[in-house]
Amino acid sequence: MNDTNDTKGPDTREPTAAEPSDGADAPHVIDQRSIRNILVKPGLQLRYAFYVGAIASACACALSFGFLVLTLSLLSEPGLFMNIAKAVETFEHIRWWGFGLVALTGLLSLTSFIVGLRLSHRLAGPLRRLDKYLELLLAGNYSERVSLRESDEFRDIADKLNVLADRLEACADPSASLEVTKV
Repeated sequence: MNDTNDTKGPDTREPTAAEPSDGADAPHVIDQRSIRNILVKPGLQLRYAFYVGAIASACACALSFGFLVLTLSLLSEPGLFMNIAKAVETFEHIRWWGFGLVALTGLLSLTSFIVGLRLSHRLAGPLRRLDKYLELLLAGNYSERVSLRESDEFRDIADKLNVLADRLEACADPSASLEVTKV
């Protein structure tokens, strides 16, 4: 018996207007779903990533300040301007080191912002799921349970909320016998 809706074979139907096609002729559009997967709780995540980036930028600025002190000590070397070739060579070194430090500062700030965003996702994802679960509980839906990944934070809170939902469900069902336990 061969069903026409068999999902084991390749999908040969044409995508509808609501479905994105994965063909080469499709225009390049930023997928809003992928942005939502990265920024689960945008306020929290962007603030966290900004703080991590600011700390890295402050470290890079301290490094640049050290470079400035080193430059000033080189420029105060006695007899530097008496030898033009040595002065030009010193200024060349200072210029290239300065460009390198500016590039390194920018790269470090951008990298730390991205790493901070990635790290914040481990907090924001579970917080979002717990928030949605609490909304379900407030709406009176005690049969649902929240589950988090093994690597997620707040697993202990999710477990306690599931126990709470068990007890609320037992209280809401008048035919069930109440089990009183001390917490």
